[in-house]
Amino acid sequence: MPDTKTIKTRPVANQKVLTATEAREFDAAPVVERFTTSMLEGAERKQAEDAAHAATGLLLKGLFNRLDPLKYAGPTRSDTPEGAAIDAVRDIEAKAFARMAPRLRALAEDKPRLAKMTAPLGNVDFTRASLDLKLARPIAGGAALKRVTVGERDDDASSFAGANAVPRSGGSRYSRMDLVLRAIHCVDETNPEGGGADDIVLGGVIVGASGNTKVIKSRFIGNFEDGTYISVGELPFGQFSLRSTSGYPKTMYGILQLVESDQDDADAARALTSALSTITTIAVSTVATPTAGAIAGAVVNAVGGLVSVFISDDAFPPYGIRARLMSENEFGNDGDSGRLRTGNIVGHGGSYRIGYRWLLNA
Repeated sequence: MPDTKTIKTRPVANQKVLTATEAREFDAAPVVERFTTSMLEGAERKQAEDAAHAATGLLLKGLFNRLDPLKYAGPTRSDTPEGAAIDAVRDIEAKAFARMAPRLRALAEDKPRLAKMTAPLGNVDFTRASLDLKLARPIAGGAALKRVTVGERDDDASSFAGANAVPRSGGSRYSRMDLVLRAIHCVDETNPEGGGADDIVLGGVIVGASGNTKVIKSRFIGNFEDGTYISVGELPFGQFSLRSTSGYPKTMYGILQLVESDQDDADAARALTSALSTITTIAVSTVATPTAGAIAGAVVNAVGGLVSVFISDDAFPPYGIRARLMSENEFGNDGDSGRLRTGNIVGHGGSYRIGYRWLLNA
């Protein structure tokens, strides 16, 4: 590894870069394999994959219905999987959906691509009110679709854990674990290069130990060229409750979604948040037994397959992070995981590396 670094220092709206020493420390950090459904046990993996397949079919149904409600008629009842998807898609802002419409029309006519996207579901006819998806969990009669809301904590007052938190034991020092982002390194810009820097927007999803799920509000991270290291300080990306389940071990998940934006950065961030909210809501609703692993697997697969349908910008494959906490002493006396961990995110001819750590808090 070279001893000197080419660090981009072009000032951009409070953008802070790493020093050469910090960049070398970043490069020396271990690379963690991204979480995928292949890491789940058999039954949980099947639930996650089935739910992601079902969510794909249902969301395409909802999108096509909003595009042309006569051609792609919906069911008369909203308490069905198809009705729930149509309701979720209805929440997309009119301006955002108008930008999606040309891509949706092209997709509706692209039979080979549609067949590939829905291959695990068999022959799907989106003009029918019911898709008869055996993989989709039925919604209880009269039940409203539970929206996955935007927030950084998996245990706020609107969530299951907020209302049913496990009492804190007398000897317990910590009540939550934070996923803290440190920096992002652009190893290689997206293609085509030479037309300007990559404008990177970051969003994501967190899944707590109990299965509580939140969409993280997307934000503009910075402008990147080859070799750029941007510091995000000590950014708490997600906060996980340690009181939503009793005892240990506890397993929690973070899903990071990078997007290279070619539009106004604020618009891109809003569009990504909206896309993640819609996809995650339907993915979670289709998981037969909503364990944390099954939910995280369903979300990471559904987001990976569908986010490019929702947004026009270049979306990288989602990067999943899994943390398994064996006890609250996992990270020693200070509750800090210490050495930085990193993950590689590759797509659209570009390559990025993101650095993070875990921190236990009272």
